[in-house]
Amino acid sequence: MERHDGIIDIDYSHFYVTERLEHGFESLAEESDFAGGRPVLLTPGQLTVCSCVQSHYAPVALISTGPDESLPELGEGWALLDTVEYQPVYGGRMELWGCTTGPSNPAVHLNVPTSHTHTVRVYAKGREDADQRFVESLDRDEVLHEGLEEYVIVFTPAGWQEPPQPDEELLRDSFLLDPSTGRRRVLHPKE
Repeated sequence: MERHDGIIDIDYSHFYVTERLEHGFESLAEESDFAGGRPVLLTPGQLTVCSCVQSHYAPVALISTGPDESLPELGEGWALLDTVEYQPVYGGRMELWGCTTGPSNPAVHLNVPTSHTHTVRVYAKGREDADQRFVESLDRDEVLHEGLEEYVIVFTPAGWQEPPQPDEELLRDSFLLDPSTGRRRVLHPKE
């Protein structure tokens, strides 16, 4: 079992566990669909975890287990928030990021095998009354920014997949990628 802990600065009621876009890969990024109401949203290369509070700091642990290892014992007050199946699409380096605030503090990453799909279990503590505690703190003029929620995100290998490979053409010629989108440039015949 491997574990890495950090503090994420949550803004706009969500944060990301995102797979680093490696050199030679084209971005597969998509917008998350918040309208569905799920607590964990899955898009290629990214999990979006929705918080119950608009803005605060939350401890987050990223954990990887082997296929035959038991899940970590978390203790009192933890609940399974959601389970999703994640398929690595780049190099398997998962990182914690705030949607506007950047990487966690300290920066946290977890390398997951790209030859596997992964069952990802997201556990949370404090969510059931986090929003109420936050609003009550506003009434007392002592806004709570810490101690509202905690998260543990566990990656467990599930199935096999062909590991994603960088595009040889993109490795040779970085001009083919648009730096603003991370996607292949649309070249005109005269270029």
